[in-house]
Amino acid sequence: MKFITTFFIIVFVSSFSYRAEASFCDKLFALKNYLLAKNYPTSREYQQAYNALLKDTTKLSKGHKAEEHAIHSLNFIRAFRKESLNASRKSNDSIVFIGLQAFDLSIHPSFHNEFYVIFGEILESKGYYQSAMVYFDIAGESKRALGLKIQVANYLYENNVTIVKEIAKESATPTYLAHTDNGTMVLVKPNQEIHLYSPWRAEGEKKIVHHTSLNEAGAYIYGMLLKNYTPLLVRRKALRSEYKIVKGEDITIQLMIPRILQVDYVIPPKNQFQMFDYIIGNVDRYRGNYARYTTGAGDLRNFIVLRKLDHQYVYIPIDGGAAFAPDEMLIYSKRFTTLSKFEFPINREQYMRVKGLNDELLKELLQDVLPEELIADSLKRKSALVRFIEAKIKNKGESYVFSD
Repeated sequence: MKFITTFFIIVFVSSFSYRAEASFCDKLFALKNYLLAKNYPTSREYQQAYNALLKDTTKLSKGHKAEEHAIHSLNFIRAFRKESLNASRKSNDSIVFIGLQAFDLSIHPSFHNEFYVIFGEILESKGYYQSAMVYFDIAGESKRALGLKIQVANYLYENNVTIVKEIAKESATPTYLAHTDNGTMVLVKPNQEIHLYSPWRAEGEKKIVHHTSLNEAGAYIYGMLLKNYTPLLVRRKALRSEYKIVKGEDITIQLMIPRILQVDYVIPPKNQFQMFDYIIGNVDRYRGNYARYTTGAGDLRNFIVLRKLDHQYVYIPIDGGAAFAPDEMLIYSKRFTTLSKFEFPINREQYMRVKGLNDELLKELLQDVLPEELIADSLKRKSALVRFIEAKIKNKGESYVFSD
């Protein structure tokens, strides 16, 4: 059975009311034409785009000078293209780089969603499907994100992948960089269970880590329900033997987010993933990984940061291979955030998603992925977390518990 088929009923699709003003639609289409242009625009094209950007600016909010934004946007794109055209001519990512630079433009908040849709379309056109889904979703285009997810998931399930090399050799489970027949880069892991001392164990810690690619799949299901933007993952049989993978063996295939889109200089807040990691029993997202990332060991990070406008960011948890650790390990692990270690305030929207998780649906989705006892343990942690936070709300008040 396809791993992806069961998620259709649990993706919460929010309706999006498109109320963008016509004047700004004109600007965005003009900007999009610039970003997607394969050749340097001619003077006539520049003038047409300039006129579109300046068209009907009176509807913008009081004090917002549309003319200045229009001129700044066009001149920025024009100057950037002129400067980088020759250097990036051979790069398929030149348009993506231009789009990333556009995040520095001053764009009125009421028009952010339109910008994200345009950037998502650019990423989709380049085969960066996971990132495109993220930007479609934060723009309120959940149906579009879901449609792309279904399309890509079915493709990953049915088509060959070619392994390029083994990566993250310090990891406990084999991980391979691969690409599909249409050139999409993916991560492939065999369904291999490994019991060993953690290569990242703290001083004096003697408990073992239980690594398996099925844990990764279980973490993906939880991440999908909690809207963590964890990269799309499918489980299937290997269609051919390659490297250490045998034809017919169970494997997981997961989309990647390219490094050019990732923000290198931002670290998620310490408590960003604590609710998620508590529920899934993850013992491998500790502060030491954050520190190692800042010192240059980038392959050890277990999170991804993407840009939003106005210097905001999207934080995405990855690598759930050490999730669903047994209770006897969690008790002793220094890398598991127990309830006594929880930090407040927390994000209200994140908590409401946790509170709204349906136990029966989770059992159905996880039954082909995890042993029954590990599913039960995660559900018990979820219930314990809700009781804990509700008690905090009662005793300390919402102003203490929530950051928003």
